[in-house]
Amino acid sequence: MADILKTEGLVIAYNYNGNIYPLACSKNSTISITSEFMELAPKSNNVFREYIQNRKTFTISGSGLVKLSQTYLHPIDFFDTFIRGLDVQPNKQYIIRAETKQNLVDLTPIPTNVVPYFGNTSQIIYTNSELVSPFLDSDLYIDVNGVNVVIKADSGTATLDINGGNTITAYTKFFTAWAASGYYRLYIYNQTDGVMLYNSTVFNPTIGTTVHTHTFTAEGGFGKFSTYLDLIDTSNNYAAYEMQCFINELTLESAFGANPSYSFTLQGTGPITKLTESDTHTVASGKITGRNPATYKLVAIGYGGKWYYNYVVTSPSAGVYEIIMGTVLNGTSVKAIYKTL
Repeated sequence: MADILKTEGLVIAYNYNGNIYPLACSKNSTISITSEFMELAPKSNNVFREYIQNRKTFTISGSGLVKLSQTYLHPIDFFDTFIRGLDVQPNKQYIIRAETKQNLVDLTPIPTNVVPYFGNTSQIIYTNSELVSPFLDSDLYIDVNGVNVVIKADSGTATLDINGGNTITAYTKFFTAWAASGYYRLYIYNQTDGVMLYNSTVFNPTIGTTVHTHTFTAEGGFGKFSTYLDLIDTSNNYAAYEMQCFINELTLESAFGANPSYSFTLQGTGPITKLTESDTHTVASGKITGRNPATYKLVAIGYGGKWYYNYVVTSPSAGVYEIIMGTVLNGTSVKAIYKTL
């Protein structure tokens, strides 16, 4: 017989600044999915109506306690963006380019144009360009909220989706001796607004050192953010879903001598997608093996019919990722749920 799903095994969480938090702390949350129907014109029966199914819609509502700061449960940030109107900022597209050239005149012209962008999330288009002959090495790194997600050690261009509010750090290094003297440049350009955020060129940098580094906060929002419905039973059977939502309504309540609380309603938009990427691990030395965050986003970790958020993702060495959970869970079988980026 299958295990019964308990309350602590059902969580509605959301993505804020690249981290996943439960939407409601210590109280409740509800998801409601409804279908619309279209009535057909009467055919041969004038007693009973006949319908065809139209599209579905969903809302999420709930309430929680107000916390200004918390490590792994959601603090005031959820509705702070709504209060300040930051949830309606348009998304942005950024260009990050690292390149090496032997002569200054050969460097790529600095962009000055404005390019409209209508993506569902903010985005980085990043390029690393090494001079082949004579060989001038170039390595580009990008961190999101303190976690390295891009190491581009060869020439090429790719994209990286980010959220408004993410802290982005771009930096360059090189580890192979240059065949000749030359220049190393990094620029970061917000091409949605036509604003250059960083532009620096260094002549003959020292091998093995950080040549350039710049940190900025990504803009964007459109009010839409990712929300997750996670379910798990005591045998670690699970189901996880991702959806997009807007904040529709927010109420803050307080009374003298009582804990202040809030209630909220979210309007769903678009489809609900099932997440199928998962790993099963047994905690050893207080940790489990993680996946590359540049390819997979860790959504939730569950065990024994409940979800666990007090974890830290680290990368002790290049290409190695660990999820620190604490030695008290040694020997516990856990399920890690991921979204493919």
